[in-house]
This record gives sequence, C-alpha cells and structure tokens, in this order.
Amino acid sequence: MSHQCSKPHDMRSKWDKRAADYPRYGEGDGTFEQRVIETAAENGVVFEGARVLDIGCGTGRYTLRLAKLAKEVTGSDISPEMLSILEKDAAKEGLSNVRTLCAGWDETDCGGFDITFCTISPAIRNESGLKKMIDCAKHAAVYLGWCSRMESEPVTAVYSRFNITPKDFSTADRLRIWAEESGLDFTFVNLVDRWERTRTVDSMAERLFDDLTELGGSPDMDGIRQVLQSFSEDKINITYTTSVRLGLIIVLKERNEG
Repeated sequence: MSHQCSKPHDMRSKWDKRAADYPRYGEGDGTFEQRVIETAAENGVVFEGARVLDIGCGTGRYTLRLAKLAKEVTGSDISPEMLSILEKDAAKEGLSNVRTLCAGWDETDCGGFDITFCTISPAIRNESGLKKMIDCAKHAAVYLGWCSRMESEPVTAVYSRFNITPKDFSTADRLRIWAEESGLDFTFVNLVDRWERTRTVDSMAERLFDDLTELGGSPDMDGIRQVLQSFSEDKINITYTTSVRLGLIIVLKERNEG
C-alpha cells in the first residue's frame, strides 16, 4: 500500500500538520460514517464487488469501511501523513484491498472506478470538481458536502476576537442547484450530526491560526491561545462541539445515461 506523492501542493503541509489529531477509523455500526454508507446503499449504490475511489480520503474513516464491502478501494489525498495513518489502520484491520494515491483531485487520473466517493473534503468544492467525479464513475457517484455549520463557542470567540467572518459552509446546496440546472437525475439527502472533540489548546490554536490566515486575517498565536484557554478547565486541553447539516448527493449513472 505504499504511496508516492505527485508534484508539491500548496495545501499539503496544512493537512500534514493536522493528521496526528485528525479523526480516524473506528469500529461500530452506530457511527455517522456507517450511516452515510447505508444511506447511499438504500438509494441504489451497490458497493459489493465494486472498485471505489475515495477522494480526499484523509485518514480513511470511510475508506476502510468501504473496503470491507467493496472489491478494492483507492484512497486519494494530498497529504502523505494522512495516507500513512490510513495504511497503518488498514493493516491493523487486515485489509489487503486498499490502495493509496497521494495527489490533488485536479491531477488525479480516475479511470477504471465503478464508484467515486467523497465526503466533506476540500478536494471537491465546485461544479467542475463534482462533474469530474461523476464522469469518472462507471456506476455511481456519492458526494457528501456542507450545507451549514454552527461553530462551537470557543471557535466563534476566536473569529470574533480577530474580526474574521467564518467560511461559507453551503457547498452541497450550491452543487445541488447546479445538478438540478444541469438536468441530472440524482437523490439529495439532508443529514445532521453533532461532533464533540477534544484537542490540546496548542493544536487547536495552530489550526485556527491557519484558518484565519487563509481567510485574510492577521491573527497572533498568543491571542488565539488566550481565548481558547478561557474555555479550558486545565488550560491545556479543550473540548468543543460543532453542529452540522450536510447534504448527500447520489448520482446513479444508469439513470442519466438511459
């Protein structure tokens, strides 16, 4: 399952830094990941026996679940650190049908896949990215994207401290409108979830520093830490909750080619 990265990518270092404390694969039938896969299957996507491309797969939370159903799964991502975690977890699970590809979506040759799959990843954020995803699939394309996101109180406080407007989380709704205007036959499913996570104040501060800088702000690390520590009991770790609404777009190719 060894991987080699393509040409240098501007966002690679950002996601490499986040890999160590990024959510990863976990057992259980009650997870949100399992719910997404089951919803796709209930709407006509057949994973059994398929070759699947998991785009922007990160640490493989979905990749490994898909590998337990499909013939073969390729996880693609720009971050070699994320892919290394995926490979380690695949080995722990005894999965020999997982491949990895270190590349951005715009430079990925995606021929030969029955199903393309992408979940809340910046790899696909516009109409051309989704169109390529659909075109690359022989049988089905499954895309999960943001509709809305209610940030936790600590994160909201940091954004307010530096007078920065948070990112727009409406990608799935925008792509749904594009799909409708393009005449695609597809299924759209609204999903809601609530994420509770614990990180160190330092790692959270680094993440927010990168996010604020990307949005054109001029944050300072000490200022971010000060805000986060005001929400931390021990001044070292911070637990926060994010409420999200996500949109699942399911395209079955036979419905659009018949």
